[in-house]
Amino acid sequence: MSVLALSCSRFFARFSGTSIRKDCLDRLPNDVLIDGVMSYLDILDILRLRRVSWLYYQLTHHAAVWKRLLRSANIPLPPLPPTARHTPAQMTGLEVERLLCRAYSLDLNWRRRSPRCILEWQLNAYHRVLEMVLLPGGRYLVASVTDPSEEQYSLVVYTVDPPALSKPIAKTGTEMKAYALRAKFVTIKGQKSLAIAYIRRTYHHKTDRLNCAKGFLPNVSQYSTYHEIDMEFRYECVAIHARLSALETLTDLSNNLSTAKFVEEASRLPPPFEHLVCIRSGPAHRLLCPDIEEIFDSAYLAVAKWPNDIILKRLDGGPAVTLTCMQAPVYAQAVC
Repeated sequence: MSVLALSCSRFFARFSGTSIRKDCLDRLPNDVLIDGVMSYLDILDILRLRRVSWLYYQLTHHAAVWKRLLRSANIPLPPLPPTARHTPAQMTGLEVERLLCRAYSLDLNWRRRSPRCILEWQLNAYHRVLEMVLLPGGRYLVASVTDPSEEQYSLVVYTVDPPALSKPIAKTGTEMKAYALRAKFVTIKGQKSLAIAYIRRTYHHKTDRLNCAKGFLPNVSQYSTYHEIDMEFRYECVAIHARLSALETLTDLSNNLSTAKFVEEASRLPPPFEHLVCIRSGPAHRLLCPDIEEIFDSAYLAVAKWPNDIILKRLDGGPAVTLTCMQAPVYAQAVC
């Protein structure tokens, strides 16, 4: 008899009358155990009960047990991607269990006198990562990357939940290095989306661009974005988005297919990324600190424009708005 057949026979033996249980708890019907007895247990009790026998191992995996615990949870829960799949009604019992166990572990760890690292894992990015942003819920990671020659620059979306199945699922070129990376779940044109904003720059003067093409100047992306550079650049703040439904489809394909088959199937789908807006500025007014926010149920791109402007632009179209901040007055130092 196979292991699976033996396990099933043990599980259903309690209903056939062929096996007599010595303990009364096992004689209770499943619905009484799940809806009655287990309703008095917390997460740790459920996990301990799971180790008692094969019967309780099966029953404690029931979705009703974990969804009841989810409704009564009084600890902070990790945020979830805003998709229909991740609503409590649509989540599987395993997904709810993982959510609660993660929340409980984080809560216990946070209350320690010396919190410790719970999980450490490595991700094969297949590129050199320049910047990255982990989205709420821990399902997606967005990275600004380059190839080993530092000639091609891109944005890559990775699925990182569970960590063992982490892999890239979508990629789009950025022409130059994308820095000041921001990413957020928002609603654009009525669709739940992953919006991404970044800044890129190029040489301002045509002669500098020609000299770069001839190799007399380095690639503009090789300059540091953290220090003042004695060069004049043009700045662009770009916002793009990918529909979460498209990312979910790519995630399912990546989990179920080999890499070669995934690339083949993904190439037949519409491109996941769509360009939204681009804000440009010259060297005298460099762009800084982009952000994505929802204001009055609309998603906006906000970016600071040196020296004292803030530009707001709706991601689903419309004119830009510029807020000019008053310069702070300079006061003479008070003499005590």
